Order: sequence, then C-alpha cells, then structure tokens
Amino acid sequence: MASNSERGTTQCDNGADNSDDGDCTSDCHEASCGDGLVWKGHEDCDDGANNADDSACTEACVAARCGDGRPWLGRRRPTTCYGSSSCRRWMRR
Repeated sequence: MASNSERGTTQCDNGADNSDDGDCTSDCHEASCGDGLVWKGHEDCDDGANNADDSACTEACVAARCGDGRPWLGRRRPTTCYGSSSCRRWMRR
C-alpha cells in the first residue's frame, strides 16, 4: 500500500524533522494515541489496536501501573507500585 507521501497527501510535514517518535511521523501522519508509535514526551507506550485498559498499555497510551485503579490482566505482579496496601501485598509475593 502506498504511503501518504507517495500518494501526494499529508496530514503534516516537518521535513527532515519528521520522525516516528515525534509529532509528525516519517509517513507524514500526525502522531496520536493508538497509531502504534510512541510519541516521545506524550505517550508512555502505544500498542496500536491492542491498547486496552486491562493491558500493559492503556487506551490513553499510559503504561499500566499498580495503583492506577485498573486490573492488569496480562501480569500477576505489577512492575511499578505507589505504596497502596494492595500494592504492598503484590510486592511481598
């Protein structure tokens, strides 16, 4: 499939500053949560269509963490904990 730039249409174009971790991707798409590319300084993660509030990367492109109020079904033990009693129980396991 032809890219936007090959078809002559662009959503943005920062010239040599286009990058897949910037506000305008190398394919001249505006960066957004859910595009599968991590927008540096704006997103923790981006798993594209696999973003979900019960996975490692939420629908808001924020990495799941213990204490965020969402069950993380993909892991038994959270990697980051903010001190709640439920977090402390996880960390003792």
